[in-house]
Amino acid sequence: MNAGFDCLSLPELLDIRNGMTDSASAAHLATCRRCRAMLATIPDDLELPVLNIALSTGPADATSPERIAPATSSTSAGTLWRALGEPDDTFGWVVAIIGSVPDAADRVVVAPVFGPPAVPTEQDLLLDAAVLGYPAFADVANTGTILSDQLIEPIGELTAPSTGLLTTLYRAVLGGGPAPPPDAVGVPVTGEDDPRLLAVDERRQALRRLWRAADRLVEDEDEIEAALAALLDGYLKGLDAEWDRPTLLEASGADGGSLNQFLNDSLDLTDQSDTGDLAKILHTLQVPWEEAEPAVLRTLRGSPGGARQATHAADLPIAARGAHGASETAITAALRSSHSQIDQSEGARQQQIAAYLAELRKTLEDLE
Repeated sequence: MNAGFDCLSLPELLDIRNGMTDSASAAHLATCRRCRAMLATIPDDLELPVLNIALSTGPADATSPERIAPATSSTSAGTLWRALGEPDDTFGWVVAIIGSVPDAADRVVVAPVFGPPAVPTEQDLLLDAAVLGYPAFADVANTGTILSDQLIEPIGELTAPSTGLLTTLYRAVLGGGPAPPPDAVGVPVTGEDDPRLLAVDERRQALRRLWRAADRLVEDEDEIEAALAALLDGYLKGLDAEWDRPTLLEASGADGGSLNQFLNDSLDLTDQSDTGDLAKILHTLQVPWEEAEPAVLRTLRGSPGGARQATHAADLPIAARGAHGASETAITAALRSSHSQIDQSEGARQQQIAAYLAELRKTLEDLE
């Protein structure tokens, strides 16, 4: 069974498809619609390649002599801890620490760690069996933020090279850097019908309990933080205001429609088509980044959207038509919407928020 879940793993479902099963798996399949649906989606020609970690029926005893004990109880990048979602939880997640949250010493960014028989993808960093006493992987696609006091026990430590690979993969998943070597990660996803994607989403749903404490804290902080509209109003309204809407648009060169969206606390989280206009406005108003970032962050959290995923085969040509005289931007938007879908999961939204802020800051720096 999947670690922390009740359903059959992909290897077990492949065994059933190939005519090899046991009574317990057969009994579960007979009563579980989810597993029957997942079994039906497995392509006839799907076979799992030999991975560079060994799959087993369950993790070895954590006190195995082959396991490398943690040298310290620090919370530096690469350390592995057991973490609780809520104080009264009896189940502890294993997490790998990626780094601390800037300007928030009480929070850390972590990747959850899973063991066999779950099957990793190219967004999962493979961990040597010596780290925990059993082969495992860091689920970098499902990274999140927790409070430091959710960490209850240090249980392992990555080597310096593995820690470097963890941060490299994290940046790659966020879209900000090259991927690590293929032998450091799992087998690439074969397509939208790859059953492992369902397992990734199931883990994402279950992990919400782990992220809940930090999410509540952020929500509390948001109550006292100004969103983007309030920030801009401070520059445009009042007797002492040095700017008004017409002069700001003229001086910045920004689009009036974009400014209207900003004043309505709405940003283009999915395609990030408005970062240029927002950068022009912030630059013209000379808003310090330390003041702009929290306001933009809060508005992003309240804006709809997520990560756009292509629904056409990568090697097939695609085309879009627009009304006569339509702008290139409008045609591109139509093209994207007609051949893609939006992943609005919490993990996808967090990645888009981080990417939006990074692009906005880069654009502001280019305007300096």
